[in-house]
Amino acid sequence: MLSKFPKKIRIVKKFFDNSNFNFEGKEILDIGGTNDYCEILRSIFKPGKVYLLNYDKSQLQGVENSFVQDATNLQFEDKSWDIITSFDVIEHLNNPDDLLSESYRVLKDEGLFIISSPNLADCFSRITFLFGYIPFFIHLVNIELEPHLTKKDQLCTINQFLHVKHSKNY
Repeated sequence: MLSKFPKKIRIVKKFFDNSNFNFEGKEILDIGGTNDYCEILRSIFKPGKVYLLNYDKSQLQGVENSFVQDATNLQFEDKSWDIITSFDVIEHLNNPDDLLSESYRVLKDEGLFIISSPNLADCFSRITFLFGYIPFFIHLVNIELEPHLTKKDQLCTINQFLHVKHSKNY
């Protein structure tokens, strides 16, 4: 089942399978989540409770624990989520800073924030940009794990590769 998911999801699963993270009692919000990813996210974060958020209700059909909301204006209380994930969403937003600010606002102090974005600097993307196209397929070419970053650093260090970050006390 895992092989049908993008490489970045498999990397996140492998990272947590080999870590000592305990997700018991944790609430996980996946921003931009779809019904296709629900089961794999649950397998990564078990026994935590996974919630999906998407602005398009049709992407959440059949998913329990989901929210239809704008990712740049989250309707949650401050410091209400243990873990927030967002896979390949930020590049679709007109103002990505709003996603980062809102994620920071609703993430608990000792929370975990996982975000990914396509590598728009790779050769394929550069060639498609030359011809006036935005690339639709981006190959993940690298991963960088930085578990030492603080919550403030998490939102200030968004690069083109997948980042997995957590507080040292998490």
